[in-house]
Parts: sequence; C-alpha cells; structure tokens
Amino acid sequence: MLTDNELVRTTLVSGEPELGKAFLFEAAISWAKEGRQIHYFTSKQLESLPPAFHDRSEPSANALKNITFIYTPSYEELIAQLIRLRSFQKPPSILLVDELDVFSDYRNIGSSSRELHAARCCAVLLNAAQSCARLTCPPLVHVCVTSFSTDQARRATYGKYFDNFWNISSETAGSVWMRRGDGQKAMEFKRLDDAVLVLKRVFSCR
Repeated sequence: MLTDNELVRTTLVSGEPELGKAFLFEAAISWAKEGRQIHYFTSKQLESLPPAFHDRSEPSANALKNITFIYTPSYEELIAQLIRLRSFQKPPSILLVDELDVFSDYRNIGSSSRELHAARCCAVLLNAAQSCARLTCPPLVHVCVTSFSTDQARRATYGKYFDNFWNISSETAGSVWMRRGDGQKAMEFKRLDDAVLVLKRVFSCR
C-alpha cells in the first residue's frame, strides 16, 4: 500500500508575486497539455494572463478544458471547495493555489494563532490531495502553491508541509532567477521587452 507521502508531491514557490503567478500559470498549462485534470484556486479572478515562457506553444482548446479555475475569496470558501473534492468520481490530479497566504492569514479568523491557522490550512489542502490521489490513476497528486509572505513563523509552518521550495526573483540586466531551496538547482531566464521569459541556463549541484 502506498503511504501518504507517496501519494502527494508538494511544491511551494516564493519570491516576486508577478513571477510566482507566471510560474503557477505556466505549470497549469504544461500539465493540461499532458491531459491532467487541474483545479486552480485563486482569491482574485484573473483579469489578464501573466508573462509567458518563450518555449511554450499555445495550448489547444481541449487542453484548456483540463483547467478548472475556482474563485475562492476567503479561507472558508477554499476549505469548502477542497472538502467537495472527496465526492468527485474523477477528482483532479493537480491542485494549484495562488497566494496561499491569503487563506492562511490568521487575521481572517480572528483570535486563532497564525501558526495554528496556517497549519490547519495546509493540513486540509494535503488531506484533500491524499483523498484525490486514492481515486486517480496513477495514484499521485501534485500540489503547487505560491506564497509571498515574509513572516518567518508562517514560513516555518509551511516548511512542515511542503517538500520542495523554489524562489523566483528579478535581478540585474533583465535576468530572472529561479532557485531551489536546497541549493541543488537554479535556472536563469532572460526577460524580453514584452515580458516573455526565455530560459538561458540551468545549474545543477550534485
């Protein structure tokens, strides 16, 4: 029998909001082309498409049908949507959450401590992913979220629930860097005048 850790893969992307959102959207497009079913949770309705990556071809209409955008402006609405996933006959194999901080912010629920609320939010998300994984084939669900909080207590809480951490940020001369939290991998992109990101180099440390 597969353990919960084998059923779910987790990734958290931090850094600059514009770039983090671009990465999350790019991940959705990439998985959609593979035929994966994606639920994309966001607290704000998308008004325009984020910057694109250069080597990405435009997705077909059928691929776009694999992405379900779910507008959840509050923690309570996100949790309600996650709980509903357990009743789906064909649940998604990809769960994307834009700005997890919006939902894990302790101020949204009053007096509860920020660490406790952030932990509860992450736990419900991963429990929903595990429930979906037991009904998907193969039995594996990817969870990818963005977080732009600088609160160290909240980031420490996230560290207990997410396995892979990436940071994406702009640097000098139009370069954009994406670095893995363990320092084992980094990617450099060039930002063109039209905001398109072009991959220049990949660095791996073994």
